[in-house]
Amino acid sequence: MGVRLAAATVAIATLAAGTAWAADKKCAKHEEMTAMQTAAVQQELMVAALTCNAVTLYNSFVTGYQKELQDSDHTLQKLFQRLRGGKKGTEDYHAYKTKLANGSSIKSIGNITQFCANAQAAFSTALGPAKSTLSSFVTAQPKADDEGITECDYQKDTMEAMKAVPHIELKKPGAAKKKAKTAAAEGVTPAQGGVEAPTPTP
Repeated sequence: MGVRLAAATVAIATLAAGTAWAADKKCAKHEEMTAMQTAAVQQELMVAALTCNAVTLYNSFVTGYQKELQDSDHTLQKLFQRLRGGKKGTEDYHAYKTKLANGSSIKSIGNITQFCANAQAAFSTALGPAKSTLSSFVTAQPKADDEGITECDYQKDTMEAMKAVPHIELKKPGAAKKKAKTAAAEGVTPAQGGVEAPTPTP
């Protein structure tokens, strides 16, 4: 019984922590932050496709990671809609991607040789024989503009939620068996159905 109650306690605390991030308008879950990074990397590689004559490489990148890119883009759009409201969120989602593309274009103009070298290295990593997941690939790339959005401290939220739940002491697994064994040795019949066991006669 004690174990079941403790498990319920943990579940309640986890649920509370899992929704805590929604209260902070600037807070995003880990996968949402990764979606922002993914958008930045994809926009930079798209610009590289046009400015560095790397259309074939870019098409291979999009084809190879198509499902993950689509899922990530969906997560990104939902993030902006949640933080900034439906219509405004959708507008900001498109504006963010345009901003990323413009930033990459400016970067390429500033130093086209370095920009294309970096893009080539990124394509080689993404499309090489040791291909990793999309999230692993983009996380290893230079950090993108996060629009002032920070990742939620889920561990901290969980600890705070646990503090708000009444403490339940866990019983040791063998405690009940040991008690029953001791009672049997003393000639005491264990209580059943809420009936108190009789006190043995000396």
